[in-house]
This record gives sequence, C-alpha cells and structure tokens, in this order.
Amino acid sequence: MLELLAAAIGVGYYLFDHIKHMDEYCVKHKWKQLMESMGTKNKARQAYEILKVIITRYGYDALISLPPGFSYDELYGLKPKIESFFGCMSEFEWKRFDHCAYIKMAIIEYDENKPFKPANVEGPYELYCGETYFLEQLKADMRQYPHILTAGSTGTGKSRCIFIILTNLLYWYDNIDIFLAQVSDKKDLEKFCHYKQTQHFAKNLQTTYQLLKYLLRIQKERNKELNRYHLNNISEYNRKFSDKQYNYTFLFIDEFSRLMPGENENIDQDFSLKKKIIFTLNELLTQSRSAGIFFITSLQRPDRTNLDPNIKNLLNIKIAFRANNIASSKVLTDDDSAWNLPNREALFIGSYQKILRTPYIDDALIKELLKDKLEHNHKYIKITPEPVSIPISDKLKDKVIDIPKKKRRNFKI
Repeated sequence: MLELLAAAIGVGYYLFDHIKHMDEYCVKHKWKQLMESMGTKNKARQAYEILKVIITRYGYDALISLPPGFSYDELYGLKPKIESFFGCMSEFEWKRFDHCAYIKMAIIEYDENKPFKPANVEGPYELYCGETYFLEQLKADMRQYPHILTAGSTGTGKSRCIFIILTNLLYWYDNIDIFLAQVSDKKDLEKFCHYKQTQHFAKNLQTTYQLLKYLLRIQKERNKELNRYHLNNISEYNRKFSDKQYNYTFLFIDEFSRLMPGENENIDQDFSLKKKIIFTLNELLTQSRSAGIFFITSLQRPDRTNLDPNIKNLLNIKIAFRANNIASSKVLTDDDSAWNLPNREALFIGSYQKILRTPYIDDALIKELLKDKLEHNHKYIKITPEPVSIPISDKLKDKVIDIPKKKRRNFKI
C-alpha cells in the first residue's frame, strides 16, 4: 500500500513539474526532433542536447552541450535551420571553457509601434541607438569607438535612429554642446534647433564650413591644454579640473552626400567649397576623440562619390539599414549583409555586430520628452571665421612706396 502511495506521489509530482515547466519541455522536445530529422550524431550516437532552458520576455535561452567530435562552428552552421524550425531570431555565444554553447531565441516579433523611452546611459559619451530582438539596448561608447555613420535607402529608419540618439542625449544631459548641419532642402534636424544644448544650426555650405573651422579651433585648443597637463582625454581633464570642465561636443550632419564635391568641378558650382569642407572635416575627426568632439552623420546611398574613404575609416560605429544594391552594402559593411534587410532593421557594427531595431518616435513624442529643455528665445553662439594673418608681402602689395633719391655728393678734386 505504501509502495502504491509513493508511486502515485511520484507520478503526481512528475505531472505537476511537467505542467509547470511545459514550455521548457516543449523546447527540449522540438530540439530533439530537429536533431533527429537532421541525423546529427557522433559515433557514440550523441547529438547536440539542451542542458537547460530559461524562459525570457522575448522567448527562450538554451544551454547546448557540445558532444565529443562536434565543434561550436558546426553548431553555428545549423543557425538557419534552427531559426526556420523554431520560427525565431537567434544569437549564439560559445562557452569555450564549459564545452557548451548559449543560444538566445526570440520568438516574439518586434513591435513597430513600441514607443521610445529614454534609456539610461553611463555618461554623455554613451549614445543609445536602439535595441535588439532580445531587448538588449545597443549603445555606442564614443570614448572607445568614436563617430557614427547611419546609412540606408529612403524610409528604412536611419532618420528615426538619429532622432533617438539626439533625443536620448538631450533628455539626460544639459552640460553638452550640440551642433547641427543640414544642407538639403529637407530640414529634419530643425526640430532640435531650439533646445538649450543646441549651439548652432548650419543650413548651407558656407555656414557649415565656418562651423567646421570653429570646431577645429576648439579641438586644437582642447588638445593643447591636454598636452600641457600630460592628459590623454577630456575625461581625465574633467576629473582633474572640476571647476573648469569641458563639455562633450556633438556634431550631427544629415544627408552627408550633399557635402561631397562632384567629380567635375566645371559642373559643380560649389566644388571648391565642398573640397574645403571635406578637408576640414578630415582634419577635425583625426584628433577629435581625445578632445571630446564626436561626429554623427547619415546618408542614403554609400559609395565612393557620396562618402569620402578617409572619413569612412574614421567612423568607428556603422549602422547599416537596407541597401538597394549589393555594391552599396559592400561599401558600408564590406559584404552583402545590408542588401534587402527588412524595414526598420539594421546591422549595428562596432566591436561586435548585432541586429538593431528602433522604437517608434515622432515629433510629438520628442516635444513631450524635451519640453523642459525648450527655449523660445534660444540664441546660437557666434560662429566667426578664423582670423587670417596677412603675409608682409601681401600687405605691401599694390602700395606705392616713395623711396627718396640719394643726394649727389660733390667731390672736390
């Protein structure tokens, strides 16, 4: 009788545990089905096995064993089949010293209407760009990987990404300097021009050039001070001099291609000015990281005529939305991975590569979040041209100088 009671209790506990962990058992069962359908087994008849399942907000996390004779690379090669079978997005991580792999499986489709909420960041140098299918916030640390390029065809989400970066930055920090430039007819950045952190908004090539020269002077002055005290960057400077800190400075330029000179200077009327702009921007970005000056830009079609190769190499974070052709994808990502990406989906490429999604944001939401930063009588700082020292030869040019004739001396013989 006691044996029957113990057996009943055991069966009851098994059923209770099975019901309680139904999702985990279902995942393990489906995984076993997949492995059997592919015949993935070693000589000892062992297959990749799920050791543990964790239920998450986006789906499942699974710890997978790596049996003798199987490598992590072989498991990663099954990624397309795993995603197709489970109907998910997956992310793999190799637990090298534990002889296993960790797989994240997002089975919930990303909500396109999910409203943007300000994301906590460590400091003004950390820019929030969006999140993954696994609800991981993707942030770019400008101290380590300075400058951001977002690119993609019209309507793919690159402007939304720029708005999120700017809004999050303005929401959290007052002691920053924001500079905006947009030469195109469409002035998307104009919505940010009346907040107290915004120092200037350049709307044409001439003011953009003056703005870049101004920032270049700021960069040189800051780096001169850093060298004076043997400091590496403004983070160290601000810790040392708490009473006279430098503000982190951000330059946002939308539609970067409008700054690129055309191939024929006889056709492009602004060829000379654009050449000066690109030269000055190159000089600025080369040493701006230590000075705490960072550049964020966007363009539609990345190619050699629209993106200066030197500037491209200085942009350490690239956010690639859908490219219309393989050639444009290769310019940005060095492969065809950005070609025909789904709408609002991008590749976040920095020290690692992940798929990025952008929450929903519009003008009304931006105004609501930043209403305390708005200044109705907002004034820009003056961007004045750098004083030009005139060489002596030029000062004397075109001036008539009257040199008196020497008096003739009479010599007596």
